[in-house]
Amino acid sequence: MKTPKLIKNYSDIFKEIPRLVRTRNYINHSLVKLKSIPRKVDNSNNWIRFPFYHYVYLDQRKNFSNQLDYMKKYGDFISLDTAVEMINSGEKIDGRYFCVTFDDGMDSCLDIAVPILNERNISAAFFIMTEYTSNVANKDGRIEAFIPGLKYKARYLSWSDCREMLNAGMIIGSHTRRHEKLINLSDGEVYDELKISKEIIENNLNIVCNHFAAPWGRPGIDYTQGRDDIIAAKVGYKSFLAVNRGPMTQGSSPYFINRDFFNAHDDISRLRYYFGE
Repeated sequence: MKTPKLIKNYSDIFKEIPRLVRTRNYINHSLVKLKSIPRKVDNSNNWIRFPFYHYVYLDQRKNFSNQLDYMKKYGDFISLDTAVEMINSGEKIDGRYFCVTFDDGMDSCLDIAVPILNERNISAAFFIMTEYTSNVANKDGRIEAFIPGLKYKARYLSWSDCREMLNAGMIIGSHTRRHEKLINLSDGEVYDELKISKEIIENNLNIVCNHFAAPWGRPGIDYTQGRDDIIAAKVGYKSFLAVNRGPMTQGSSPYFINRDFFNAHDDISRLRYYFGE
């Protein structure tokens, strides 16, 4: 049996996706591209959008760069710390802003995404699963894990990787210990999951971990809104990020932050469609 190869390019993943799924995705992207034609990015001066990703691979670098440059035409990039401060102020958000985040903590975030972000002076937030980061499984200190259903495997960030990202001006937040679906946990289990992952990050990185992103992130499906966000506040997080699309505006809550999911290979029309009106 051959040892599975590490993922270096998105094409490694794409060729493993079932044909039916690829066909559905193609139809979806075609429809979005068509519907995006009359749309324009909201030009009002009162919002923050939170585009989020999971990875950027070698063959996605150019397109990811184009996406960031496209966003820059319509707003300024701000860090998650700054975005939460603006939301917490209760005042009108005076401008148009983008805050970039990544979930899961794959090592391509450091190797490929961070240099592209630094070129544009963008501070992004990366949400890690602490047990994937803590379990050293090979010589360079980064765990190798299989992506379900694929022959290839992904490598996750180590603590030294996270420190390098912090030094590059990035933010590290919690994504639980093992990518837990919070809605399946008891109140006490959610409390432990959020508190322990926060403490592990703080102890290993010598920082205060202020931000939490719920795995999968759909309220009522993946986590319990009105419970898990309240627990996050009690534990000491300053924000709770979900995956509902849409802008954050005056009066929004930092414990229910909308985010717009994108792939680094998405066409610009997809950004125009979801950011448009």
